[in-house]
Amino acid sequence: MSYLDFALFALLGMGAGTLAGMLGIGGGMIIVPGLFYLFSLIDLPGYSLMHLAAGSAMCI
Repeated sequence: MSYLDFALFALLGMGAGTLAGMLGIGGGMIIVPGLFYLFSLIDLPGYSLMHLAAGSAMCI
């Protein structure tokens, strides 16, 4: 993983936290699709992308 990948994950977290704080929505609404997209960018196997995104969001 490159520094760009880490920056994208950080931006996703900051964006979801900001929206959750300002609008009162659940962070999972933003985090799960964002993680799904970012996990596909770093070439994780396609058959496990949604499981990894949902599981990671639950752990967060």
